[in-house]
Order: sequence, then structure tokens, then C-alpha cells
Amino acid sequence: MNREWMRYTTKMMLCASILVFAGCGQVESKKEVPTLVYVTAFHQSQGHNEVLLTGSIRSRSETAMGFRVGGKVLKRMVNVGDHVKKNQLLATLDSVDYQLAVGVAAEQLEAAKVTAEQAMVDAARFKRLGSDGSIAIAEIERQQTRANAARATMEQAKQQLELAKNKVEYTALKAPFDGVITSLNFEEGHVVSEGQPLIFVAKKGEYEVAVDLPEHLVSHVKAYKTTATSWNDASISFNLTMRELSSMATPQGRMYPARYVPSRDALETIALLPLGSTVKFTLSRPMESGTTLPISAVIKTKESAGVWALNSAENGVEFVPVNILNYGTRTVRVTGLKDGIKVVSVGAQKLDASMKVQPIERPYETVVEIPRKGAYEGL
Repeated sequence: MNREWMRYTTKMMLCASILVFAGCGQVESKKEVPTLVYVTAFHQSQGHNEVLLTGSIRSRSETAMGFRVGGKVLKRMVNVGDHVKKNQLLATLDSVDYQLAVGVAAEQLEAAKVTAEQAMVDAARFKRLGSDGSIAIAEIERQQTRANAARATMEQAKQQLELAKNKVEYTALKAPFDGVITSLNFEEGHVVSEGQPLIFVAKKGEYEVAVDLPEHLVSHVKAYKTTATSWNDASISFNLTMRELSSMATPQGRMYPARYVPSRDALETIALLPLGSTVKFTLSRPMESGTTLPISAVIKTKESAGVWALNSAENGVEFVPVNILNYGTRTVRVTGLKDGIKVVSVGAQKLDASMKVQPIERPYETVVEIPRKGAYEGL
């Protein structure tokens, strides 16, 4: 019985020893294996505060045209997008009624001429007869008044004839300048009224960029350098200067419409873009030197924001406080880091100062996208 008890006790002690040693080995192995971290060497640079918006090519002068008389549209000669020359015929109205009015006015003028000539002849005869006292002076004056009235009626008939002829001319709608048709609000056969806007023509050679600015940019937008780049062809790029800025925000979006004109050396460049085409509108200005990091590298504590940087032995990390300048879409620009410092770029939130690490270096270009900028970046 004692021997069996001793054997049992010996086996239990042996098992316990194996478990203790195995547990110690696992603890020691966990302490010895460092955590793999991605690190990148970051350098200071002179940055640029950039804002990326969307603009469109517009004409400085865009005229809404309509007939100066009403009537039925007889023919339309243009379509949207057509290039037109000055005085080119765009559309016509049915002019039959207006031509008839010209005939009526001409007949009225002839009748007025006959009446005026007869009145002037009578006035001259009355004046001769009055010289020898055959007719009273009052009668002579009345006849002269009739002659003057007949002459005035004749002049009025002349003006009515001119107006009738003008209305015939107004049935033809012509381009006021060289330009492009941007919109049409009628078709052949429509009955239109006098002055109704029917055709919109943008003047050729006076292109500019229209853009809506966010409210927080308006107060200091003139401090930015502005450029525009075609969405379809990045080689088409030019500098801009603000021409006008609306003092009122749009009801939707609370944006402020602005117009920018190209520099003199860019007039031919902007002319390569069709009206209405979209451009990348960039506002930029220099800002103080700093370091651009991926957002994942920055952590925030109760005291301040900071990063985990490799220690001098490169086997551990230390917390380095930073001052945040601005955020981008995927990046953050900070100050407070030494040039060339190696910072943990991924998984910084899971580290602490007591951990051992094994750094894996990644190139700067794979961590920070350059020069990718997002909308409103840098504000």
C-alpha cells in the first residue's frame, strides 16, 4: 500500500513539474518574440495648402435672344452646340401679316401726302387773297393750321411705314456676335411672344471658369494661387485670376458663385476646351514646413496627439508628441518630428512603450500618396 502511494505521488509530482516547466517556457517564449511593425522614415518638407474643387468653362457674355415681335416660328436654322457668325440667320417667323401691314402703312402715307399737299396749296392761296383784304386774317390762320396738321399727319404716316418695315425685319432672328448656341427653347411651328427668350448664344473668345466656393473660403480666397486643369486632358492647364465673387450664397449648398479669367498667355489654351466642359479647379498656397504622415500613424491621448517612433536601439518604441497642422483625405500634416525619424505607420493604436518590436521598413511613397489631394483638403 505504501509503495503504491509512493508511486502515485511520484507520478503526480513529475506531471506537475512538466506542466510548470512547460508554462515557464511559454511565458519566456512570449517575452522573447517581438511584435512586427511597419515603420517609415519621414522627412520635413515645405508644404502647400490645397483645395480641389470642380469648375466649368463658361463664356463671359451669354445672351438670351428672342424675336422683337410675336408670331409663328416658320424655320429654325441652328441646333445646340452650333458655332455661328455675327449676323447669321438663326430663325424666322411667318411675316405675311407684317408685310400686309407695310402695304397698309404705305397707302396711308400716300393719302396723307395728298391731303398735306392740298392743305398747303389752299394755305398759299388764302395768303395771296388775304393780301388785298379779300379773306379775313382769322380764316388765313385757320387754313395754315390745317396745312400744318396735314403735314404732321404725313410725317406720322412716314414713321408708321418705317415701323411696319422694321417689324418685317424683326421676323428674322440673327446672331449679335460670333459665338456658340448653348440652349434652345422653341421648335418650328411654335407661336412665340415678343421678347420671349428662345436662343442662348455664348460669345466666342471670352471664356472663363465658373466655380462655387465654400463659405469658409470666401474671406481669404484671394490669398490662394488658382489653376484649372481639364478633366479629360491633364496637359491642358492654366493659371486663373478672380474676376468676380458673388456677395450672396446660393440657396442650395450655401456656396458663393465666382468667375475666374485665364492669364493672357492662357487665352489660347482655354479656347481648346468646349463650353460647359468640366475642369479641376485648384486653390493652393504655401504653408509652414512640416511632416506629412498617414492618418493611421497618429494617435491621440488625453494630453496631446503623437506618434510611436523607434528608439535608438530600434527594438522598442517611444511616444513623440506632435502638433497637427491640417488633415487631408488620407494624410495628416504635423510639426514636432525630427527630420528622418522612423515612425510606426500602421497599427500604432495597438502599441505601448513596454513592447519589444521588430521593424519592417516601408518606402515613403507606398505610405503617403503624393500629390493626391481630396476635396477641401488642407483647410
